[in-house]
Amino acid sequence: MKHSWKKGLSGLLVLGVLTMLPQLADAKVAAGHYVRTNAAGTVNGTLDVFETGGRTFFDVHAYNYDGTDVRLVKTGMVDNLITAGPVSEDTFKITNSCYQGHVAGQDVIRRYEYRNMNVLYKITEKENAVALAPEKATVKVDIAGEYKLAGPVPQASYIMAEALIDSLDPKVTGIPQGQELRYVYDKENLYDGVRYPGAGAVGPCYKVKIYTEKTLQLQESFIVPMAMQDVYRIAYDNSVTKIYGK
Repeated sequence: MKHSWKKGLSGLLVLGVLTMLPQLADAKVAAGHYVRTNAAGTVNGTLDVFETGGRTFFDVHAYNYDGTDVRLVKTGMVDNLITAGPVSEDTFKITNSCYQGHVAGQDVIRRYEYRNMNVLYKITEKENAVALAPEKATVKVDIAGEYKLAGPVPQASYIMAEALIDSLDPKVTGIPQGQELRYVYDKENLYDGVRYPGAGAVGPCYKVKIYTEKTLQLQESFIVPMAMQDVYRIAYDNSVTKIYGK
């Protein structure tokens, strides 16, 4: 089981001044898996583009690494940042993130997660590529740069699953507002449709549980299949209701 601690503010991540842009029509960047490389040719970032429910979402995982040892990237031994959120016109809005970085003077990696963010990156579409540039704000791990299309199928992180859940109306999700919450996730493979009646055989998915931070009381649970096209809300008897998707 993996734990994710959520904060309501993005102060530890954001180093600049944030801006607010009006909501615009969704951009039409092609869905798929994109990669960014450093000057040495090593992949140090991925961008996964999802088209879901008539909306576009970006899921970006970037590393502070300019070397050639791919093992340091694959094992997460360099500072890295996972971000996700919706796309409007030429702007990527980061709403959810996870920063994993070394503690100064120690060989220790700490993990911080944030939600309800509003960090903006400008999008420039190129032939089989997407470029990201910050909108007056910078995060600790720079996700800017050019990401080239590497495959047609996007690969979802758990931060993307959480961003999709958080993008839905709280009246539908039942997630309490105005308090600190802890998100806990697991990966599951649901092929028999028995464990969660009503979900069917959804295959690989993220199961996300949401607790109050102070009392650790379970508030809501969700199933999000890896394609990010559906969200199921789990009741206490493990029955489920689809709250997002066709």
